[in-house]
Amino acid sequence: MHVNAVHVKEKPFKCSECDFCTNRKPYLSHHVKAVHLKLKPFMCPDCNYSSASNQSLSLHVRAIHLKEKPYKRS
Repeated sequence: MHVNAVHVKEKPFKCSECDFCTNRKPYLSHHVKAVHLKLKPFMCPDCNYSSASNQSLSLHVRAIHLKEKPYKRS
């Protein structure tokens, strides 16, 4: 799986509604729910922000409500 995804850059899972392609089926499922179905089930408890992923909600809370500086990659 690693070799096909990283080195061969194989992306066998294709969205039927746009040009999005990925190497993992769960990523395609998340894409369809977030982009095409506009599902955003993760709600911020402190404001009206909602997100398609728990990770995005967590980043929102940390950056907006906790005023943490964004993580920088080296």
